[in-house]
Formats: sequence, C-alpha cells, structure tokens
Amino acid sequence: MITFGVDGSIKETIKKSKHLKPGDIVLLKGHCSAPADLLIVLTSMYSDGNKCYVETANIDGETNLKLREAPSFLLNELSHLIEKGIAVPELFKGEGMN
Repeated sequence: MITFGVDGSIKETIKKSKHLKPGDIVLLKGHCSAPADLLIVLTSMYSDGNKCYVETANIDGETNLKLREAPSFLLNELSHLIEKGIAVPELFKGEGMN
C-alpha cells in the first residue's frame, strides 16, 4: 500500500488483502494477483496510453491476457503528472462529479 507524507514523500507499506479498504492505494509489482477490484491510475506503460495486461482466469476461466487502461480522464486532465511516471499525491485526489 502507498501513503503520502505531508511533504509529498511516498511511503510503501505491506498490508494483507483482508485489511484493504476503499480508498487505499495499492501498488502491484510484476506478475502478482490483485487482491480486490482496482482502478488503474498509473502503469509502467504510462507513456503509451497508461495500459496494462490483466489475466482474468480466476474470474472467467480465460487464460489470455486482456488489455486494460487507466480512465481517459486521467490522460486528458492530468497528463502533465502522468508523463513523468511518478506517483504524486495529486493523481489520487478525487472530487464528486455533478
């Protein structure tokens, strides 16, 4: 899990999936299973559409990889933050939509 300090510094902590709660920021590295439904915010392919490949075999039995990408809003509105490929607090601040 990632948390941000008051100065914007990033702190990574390990948390069991049963202790995750809505709003937690989860960092996945390499080939690992996602412990919950997740919203993609930033991927290692940030410069190529902010995409990643997901295997959903445990859900639908299909073993082929599926291409997923972060919401287009992130690329359109926050591209100046995403283009650096660094997780910054501003990427994770949300607001209600009217």
